[in-house]
Amino acid sequence: PPSSSRQAADPIVLRRKPGWVDSDPAKDAPAAEVPVAASRSSASLGGMYQMVAIVRGDSGKWAIPGGMVDDGELISDTLRREFTEEAGSIEDPVLKEELEEKLDEVFKDGGRLIFQGYVDDPRNTDNAWMETTACLFVVPDAIASELQLKGGSDARLAQWFDIDDDLLADGNEMLYADHKEFLKIALRTLVPSPP
Repeated sequence: PPSSSRQAADPIVLRRKPGWVDSDPAKDAPAAEVPVAASRSSASLGGMYQMVAIVRGDSGKWAIPGGMVDDGELISDTLRREFTEEAGSIEDPVLKEELEEKLDEVFKDGGRLIFQGYVDDPRNTDNAWMETTACLFVVPDAIASELQLKGGSDARLAQWFDIDDDLLADGNEMLYADHKEFLKIALRTLVPSPP
């Protein structure tokens, strides 16, 4: 039988955790001298952020909202469409329009490429496998606090979900497929490189 890959897209949508208080000793230095994350490793950044997560209808696992790229569709369009279908399933037309305006702002730059390639997905077979493009979108507080999330399509639930050390720990299988690894990569991109 012929072999082929299926293309997917996963938008990693993060916000700084509301009420987060930086416990870094460097916080007393003038802000211009020490970036918030400068003395942190990517592992310890988890407590600072929340992600938009869904509960998958098929497995019941938490996941990044995402899905398959339609024929002829641009990845940037898939990222936005899948996020809206799985995390922004709002029926009220006025609220839906408000959400769409906010999502225009979130997705306007296409995000930061985090990962592109083969995914260890339970649906893979010897003859068909998943490849994905995962992009990071960090949402400003003013927009994040107003995003109304509601699961739809094949998502039972959508909400802001804390990214903490337990979630990122080796052996934790709370997140679907390779999504934990995508989050770790995304958090590493938020740590400034040493000068």
